[in-house]
Amino acid sequence: IWNEPTDDQAVISSFPAGTTNWDAVTQFYAQLLQASQQAIRAVSGSIKVIGPAWAGSGYSAETTLLAQLGAGQWLDELSFHDGEMKSIAPDSTSQIALDSAHMISGVDVQFAKYQAALPGKPILVDEIDLYGHSALGIHWTPGVEAAYLTDLDWDLGMRRAIKYGVMYRAAGAEAIIPHVFARNAEYPNGNLENYGWD
Repeated sequence: IWNEPTDDQAVISSFPAGTTNWDAVTQFYAQLLQASQQAIRAVSGSIKVIGPAWAGSGYSAETTLLAQLGAGQWLDELSFHDGEMKSIAPDSTSQIALDSAHMISGVDVQFAKYQAALPGKPILVDEIDLYGHSALGIHWTPGVEAAYLTDLDWDLGMRRAIKYGVMYRAAGAEAIIPHVFARNAEYPNGNLENYGWD
């Protein structure tokens, strides 16, 4: 249900200017989730309801609020994306600011926070971005941020993705979808190199 709600500028722009506390977005998402789940259940009791596909790690406070609002009744599985792991060692226990409201950390610490925020729910890491040189010859878009560039060749990028996949599975993830791709390449080329899933 939805995809990266905290990155949906059309919705965020409807909230008061300067919103850095994502409670309003989370509350809006909870309403959407409840209505969606009820509509789905009216059609089928076997379809899994999965969300919110948070835009990255660090959304444990929003997940806790979702649980308080009743998401445990509406979600069959929690999902989140991880586009930050290229910047932090997987076994790190330190905290790094993702933005003014969100902190990220290594795989075990981050995953445990999501488990604690919505206990008892399976967790799907349905997008993890790890960067390497293109195997298809796709070039970086000129002028991209230096953070998106990497010295990893394709093979090393794939190995790193496998390592993160194994670590997330060991932490308890139901599944993980890693991919190495040329970030900021013109759409859809940047997503042509999704090479596999767990």
